[in-house]
Amino acid sequence: MQFLHVGNLVFFGGVYANGDDAKKFLSEKYGNLSAFELKNSKDFNNDLMEADISMTVRLQIVYSKLSIKSIRSAYEESVGSRLQNFSGSDNKELLQRFTSQFKDEYKLPRGSLVELSKEPGYVVKTIIDGKEIGSMESSHYHRYHRF
Repeated sequence: MQFLHVGNLVFFGGVYANGDDAKKFLSEKYGNLSAFELKNSKDFNNDLMEADISMTVRLQIVYSKLSIKSIRSAYEESVGSRLQNFSGSDNKELLQRFTSQFKDEYKLPRGSLVELSKEPGYVVKTIIDGKEIGSMESSHYHRYHRF
């Protein structure tokens, strides 16, 4: 685990992929490369992040006074700019579908766990402290929500 940034917010967390899914996907393209070649591959991380495999980002709240509004705003900024940069079109409706899951009723005391999971079939699930608060299906969003 390490400190991760989402917009201006800092969390403690990490990115986790299903080992079997990742191994199968990566062995097809990178199975014959040496460790040195793999380390220097510019496409490796992009290919892994864009793959339709199970992957989860776990973010643990390290501040005692972090509001859900702060998380919503950070995602609007960071994910919104990536959607714009990668797709070249305005995706406000798609971004709104995602950020609307972060309702003000959710409390985030220090130690809370926020999980964002990419599932096969281009589904992104949002979980706070073990409770799924929403999900959406979108190959476009799944691809550009860079974990």
